[in-house]
Amino acid sequence: MAVNSLVCAFSLGQQSAIDTVATDFITALATVSGLQPRFDVTESRQEHPGGAGTRATSKRAPSTRTGYLVDAKCTFVLRPRFIGHALLTNGFTVATTGAGPYTHVFKLATRATFPWMTGLWLLPDDDVASFRLLSSNVRGTSLNINATTSEVQCDTSLVGMTEGDAAGTETLVSETTVEILPTIGSMTIAGVTITKAKTLNLAIANTIKEDQRYLFEAARTDLPQESVAVTGTIGGAPLTRDVYRQIFRGGTSGTEPSLTPLTGNMVYAFESSSDIPTFGVPYSLTIDLNSVEFSISDNSLQANNADEIEPEINFEMIDDVTDPIVITLVNDVASYAA
Repeated sequence: MAVNSLVCAFSLGQQSAIDTVATDFITALATVSGLQPRFDVTESRQEHPGGAGTRATSKRAPSTRTGYLVDAKCTFVLRPRFIGHALLTNGFTVATTGAGPYTHVFKLATRATFPWMTGLWLLPDDDVASFRLLSSNVRGTSLNINATTSEVQCDTSLVGMTEGDAAGTETLVSETTVEILPTIGSMTIAGVTITKAKTLNLAIANTIKEDQRYLFEAARTDLPQESVAVTGTIGGAPLTRDVYRQIFRGGTSGTEPSLTPLTGNMVYAFESSSDIPTFGVPYSLTIDLNSVEFSISDNSLQANNADEIEPEINFEMIDDVTDPIVITLVNDVASYAA
């Protein structure tokens, strides 16, 4: 009998060091998840045997596997616990304060402080027994946080260095069923409150060097970070004279196009509709981009039939301050330490 997707489960845990498999995990309430090896393959050549060879077949020997990585992914609605591990996986470190509720402040890691993670994927096999696939030395390659008027949905892609069976002794903490909602929160840009927008996307691209390989070894020795970029879009924001002038003319009193891009800070937050049990405050996620460049795509301001003119405003993090991005998560998890 095939495995039903609804009984699968994806979890992440932080390692104390490279090659030290995590033992404590948080399990996502995922809508999509997966984990499997991706092999380095040398295909067989189109070799000709000579002698009695009479068939013009193109493959006369099996391909050769010379190594592998492990691809994983997880898509989930924004809830208060698992998102912390997703941030760690994609290039953040964390400091925690409070005795409940707990405030976790995530900032960009350096190469030296970028944590290693372990991924765990449960595949219940009804005909035999459940098996758990485990990948250690995992790092994320992307994390997207997409808010619409209906929900805040996240997805992350990851890559790991090993794959095998889990020990079965891991400690798994379930995600809470409480959602952090797009209907409760706020947003400011350069100190100005924005009250109307229909979509809000944050994309963290964490580029990993995957070809750290050497002779006489099949496994990777490292997955070093190459670069991290934070971009996003605000959609469905009504076009006003001030918005137009700010972005194209450099200020609300501008009279001609400015050659200086509009920059500033951007802060937005989402909250849950119910409080954290016993603590009396809502779960929340606050994203503070301290230095951002704003723009509107070329040739995108167009009147079309009776549609509202609601341009997509693009933003991109600039690393010219001490902490260009700070993400604050308030929840009931005591610590995200390994």
